[in-house]
Amino acid sequence: MKKYLLSFLALSIIGLVGCSPRDVESIDEETLKGSGMDMISLVSPNNKIRKLAVEIADTPNERIQGLMFRKELKENQGMLFVFTQPQVLSFWMKNTLIPLDIIFFDANKEFVSAMTMQPCEADPCPSYKSERATVYALEVGEGFIERNGVARGWKLGN
Repeated sequence: MKKYLLSFLALSIIGLVGCSPRDVESIDEETLKGSGMDMISLVSPNNKIRKLAVEIADTPNERIQGLMFRKELKENQGMLFVFTQPQVLSFWMKNTLIPLDIIFFDANKEFVSAMTMQPCEADPCPSYKSERATVYALEVGEGFIERNGVARGWKLGN
């Protein structure tokens, strides 16, 4: 009985505290439930799969807020910006405290371009644009592109 009570209390605490997007280190699909994050995958040209836990920014307010004021972003986490129409996307780093890599994907979820963005320390802030029309932009921690070799031929998985 004591064992079941402890399990119940542990699960209750987890349920009450929740799973903050900034606190998740290693995550599986079941753990994602209720965390505000979704699992996505990036697929390399040789079918290597890299899974990430991401927050989805698909409303104007979520896209405006982005990753502003965050003090950290763990290795397997990011934010996926989703737009309804293909367009050349432009991002800036106003009020963003950490350097980020951004990877752009088109409507077919194929790699378009990628770059590293540095925090903006003074106005005017530089813009970081996709090379051509895109629908998705994935922001991850600085160095992700280089560590994983993300380039042409990569795709955004389901």
